[in-house]
Amino acid sequence: MAVAGCGGGADATDTSPLDGGGVGDAGTPAPDAGPDLVDAGVAEDATVGVDAAAPTLCPLALACDASPPSPGPTSDWRHSVASEITVLQGAPRHRGRDLILRADDPQWALAKFAYGAADDDLKDEDVDILLLRGCGTTWERLGTATTTGDGDHATVEGVEDTGGRVYFPI
Repeated sequence: MAVAGCGGGADATDTSPLDGGGVGDAGTPAPDAGPDLVDAGVAEDATVGVDAAAPTLCPLALACDASPPSPGPTSDWRHSVASEITVLQGAPRHRGRDLILRADDPQWALAKFAYGAADDDLKDEDVDILLLRGCGTTWERLGTATTTGDGDHATVEGVEDTGGRVYFPI
Protein backbone atom coordinates (compact mmCIF):
# COMPACT_ATOMS: atom_id res chain seq x y z
CA MET A 1 0.00 0.00 0.00
CA ALA A 2 1.30 3.45 -0.83
CA VAL A 3 0.66 6.43 1.37
CA ALA A 4 1.21 10.05 0.40
CA GLY A 5 0.45 13.40 1.94
CA CYS A 6 0.39 16.64 -0.03
CA GLY A 7 -0.86 19.13 2.55
CA GLY A 8 -3.34 21.91 1.94
CA GLY A 9 -7.02 21.52 1.23
CA ALA A 10 -9.20 21.43 -1.83
CA ASP A 11 -11.16 24.50 -2.82
CA ALA A 12 -14.92 24.63 -3.35
CA THR A 13 -14.56 23.97 -7.10
CA ASP A 14 -12.63 20.73 -6.61
CA THR A 15 -14.79 17.86 -7.87
CA SER A 16 -12.21 15.09 -7.37
CA PRO A 17 -13.49 11.93 -5.71
CA LEU A 18 -12.62 11.72 -2.03
CA ASP A 19 -12.60 7.96 -1.67
CA GLY A 20 -8.81 7.81 -1.57
CA GLY A 21 -7.67 4.58 -3.10
CA GLY A 22 -5.19 2.13 -1.78
CA VAL A 23 -5.05 -1.58 -1.26
CA GLY A 24 -6.94 -3.80 1.15
CA ASP A 25 -5.99 -7.12 2.73
CA ALA A 26 -4.11 -9.62 0.57
CA GLY A 27 -3.38 -7.02 -2.12
CA THR A 28 -7.00 -6.63 -3.22
CA PRO A 29 -8.30 -3.16 -4.08
CA ALA A 30 -9.97 -1.43 -1.18
CA PRO A 31 -13.75 -1.02 -1.59
CA ASP A 32 -14.59 1.94 -3.84
CA ALA A 33 -10.88 2.65 -4.26
CA GLY A 34 -9.80 5.06 -6.95
CA PRO A 35 -7.25 3.80 -9.44
CA ASP A 36 -4.30 6.01 -8.59
CA LEU A 37 -5.11 8.52 -5.87
CA VAL A 38 -4.51 8.53 -2.14
CA ASP A 39 -6.66 10.43 0.35
CA ALA A 40 -4.19 12.50 2.33
CA GLY A 41 -6.76 13.32 5.01
CA VAL A 42 -7.59 16.56 6.81
CA ALA A 43 -5.16 18.18 9.24
CA GLU A 44 -5.86 17.38 12.90
CA ASP A 45 -6.37 21.06 13.75
CA ALA A 46 -8.80 21.71 10.88
CA THR A 47 -12.19 23.13 11.83
CA VAL A 48 -14.90 20.64 11.00
CA GLY A 49 -17.95 22.20 9.38
CA VAL A 50 -19.37 23.52 6.14
CA ASP A 51 -16.27 25.58 5.32
CA ALA A 52 -13.71 22.96 6.38
CA ALA A 53 -11.07 22.12 3.80
CA ALA A 54 -11.57 18.83 1.99
CA PRO A 55 -8.74 16.29 1.90
CA THR A 56 -6.13 16.83 -0.77
CA LEU A 57 -5.69 14.03 -3.29
CA CYS A 58 -2.19 13.13 -4.40
CA PRO A 59 -1.21 11.07 -7.44
CA LEU A 60 1.02 8.14 -6.53
CA ALA A 61 4.62 8.87 -7.40
CA LEU A 62 5.82 5.42 -8.49
CA ALA A 63 4.49 2.50 -10.49
CA CYS A 64 6.84 -0.45 -10.27
CA ASP A 65 6.05 -2.33 -13.46
CA ALA A 66 9.12 -4.58 -13.57
CA SER A 67 8.67 -8.15 -14.71
CA PRO A 68 8.86 -10.77 -11.96
CA PRO A 69 12.31 -12.28 -11.47
CA SER A 70 13.28 -15.53 -13.11
CA PRO A 71 12.66 -18.32 -10.60
CA GLY A 72 16.06 -19.85 -11.36
CA PRO A 73 16.88 -23.52 -10.96
CA THR A 74 14.76 -25.68 -8.67
CA SER A 75 16.21 -27.89 -5.98
CA ASP A 76 14.94 -30.94 -4.13
CA TRP A 77 12.81 -30.57 -1.02
CA ARG A 78 14.70 -31.03 2.23
CA HIS A 79 11.66 -33.00 3.49
CA SER A 80 10.49 -34.80 0.36
CA VAL A 81 7.42 -36.50 1.88
CA ALA A 82 6.15 -33.82 4.31
CA SER A 83 6.70 -30.90 1.93
CA GLU A 84 5.11 -32.75 -0.99
CA ILE A 85 2.02 -33.43 1.15
CA THR A 86 1.90 -29.73 2.09
CA VAL A 87 2.10 -28.63 -1.56
CA LEU A 88 -0.68 -31.07 -2.49
CA GLN A 89 -3.05 -29.28 -0.05
CA GLY A 90 -3.92 -26.74 -2.75
CA ALA A 91 -2.89 -23.48 -4.36
CA PRO A 92 0.04 -21.53 -2.92
CA ARG A 93 -0.98 -18.87 -0.39
CA HIS A 94 2.42 -17.18 -0.05
CA ARG A 95 2.47 -13.62 1.19
CA GLY A 96 4.93 -10.98 2.30
CA ARG A 97 4.76 -7.91 4.47
CA ASP A 98 5.63 -4.40 3.33
CA LEU A 99 7.32 -2.10 5.79
CA ILE A 100 7.79 1.66 5.73
CA LEU A 101 10.81 2.45 7.87
CA ARG A 102 13.19 5.27 8.71
CA ALA A 103 16.57 5.02 6.98
CA ASP A 104 18.34 3.95 10.20
CA ASP A 105 15.78 1.29 11.25
CA PRO A 106 16.60 -2.42 10.83
CA GLN A 107 15.06 -3.76 7.61
CA TRP A 108 13.51 -7.22 7.31
CA ALA A 109 11.97 -9.27 4.55
CA LEU A 110 9.01 -10.98 6.28
CA ALA A 111 6.98 -13.64 4.49
CA LYS A 112 4.78 -16.69 4.99
CA PHE A 113 4.75 -19.75 2.74
CA ALA A 114 1.64 -21.93 2.92
CA TYR A 115 -0.65 -24.01 0.70
CA GLY A 116 -4.37 -24.76 0.37
CA ALA A 117 -7.52 -23.60 2.11
CA ALA A 118 -6.14 -24.83 5.44
CA ASP A 119 -3.10 -22.55 4.97
CA ASP A 120 -0.75 -25.48 5.63
CA ASP A 121 2.76 -24.16 6.40
CA LEU A 122 5.81 -25.05 4.35
CA LYS A 123 8.38 -25.76 7.08
CA ASP A 124 12.18 -26.09 7.01
CA GLU A 125 12.54 -25.49 3.26
CA ASP A 126 14.78 -23.00 1.44
CA VAL A 127 13.44 -19.85 -0.23
CA ASP A 128 15.50 -17.44 -2.34
CA ILE A 129 15.20 -13.76 -1.37
CA LEU A 130 15.29 -11.21 -4.22
CA LEU A 131 14.96 -7.42 -4.09
CA LEU A 132 14.02 -4.82 -6.70
CA ARG A 133 15.55 -1.48 -5.65
CA GLY A 134 14.01 1.86 -6.58
CA CYS A 135 11.49 0.41 -9.05
CA GLY A 136 14.35 -0.54 -11.35
CA THR A 137 14.43 -3.44 -13.78
CA THR A 138 17.15 -5.65 -12.28
CA TRP A 139 16.36 -8.00 -9.41
CA GLU A 140 19.14 -8.47 -6.84
CA ARG A 141 19.54 -11.84 -5.12
CA LEU A 142 20.08 -11.19 -1.41
CA GLY A 143 20.38 -14.78 -0.27
CA THR A 144 18.45 -17.84 0.80
CA ALA A 145 16.34 -18.26 3.93
CA THR A 146 14.77 -21.34 5.48
CA THR A 147 11.08 -21.37 6.41
CA THR A 148 10.44 -21.78 10.12
CA GLY A 149 8.61 -24.25 12.31
CA ASP A 150 6.19 -22.90 14.94
CA GLY A 151 8.06 -20.60 17.34
CA ASP A 152 11.52 -21.08 15.80
CA HIS A 153 12.11 -17.32 15.46
CA ALA A 154 11.53 -14.38 17.78
CA THR A 155 8.72 -11.96 16.91
CA VAL A 156 9.88 -9.23 14.49
CA GLU A 157 7.87 -6.06 13.72
CA GLY A 158 4.88 -7.59 15.50
CA VAL A 159 4.94 -10.77 13.36
CA GLU A 160 4.82 -13.86 15.58
CA ASP A 161 6.36 -17.06 14.22
CA THR A 162 3.45 -19.39 13.50
CA GLY A 163 5.54 -21.58 11.18
CA GLY A 164 6.18 -21.39 7.45
CA ARG A 165 7.73 -17.94 7.95
CA VAL A 166 10.84 -16.27 6.62
CA TYR A 167 12.60 -13.61 8.68
CA PHE A 168 15.43 -12.24 6.55
CA PRO A 169 17.49 -9.23 7.72
CA ILE A 170 18.38 -6.91 4.86
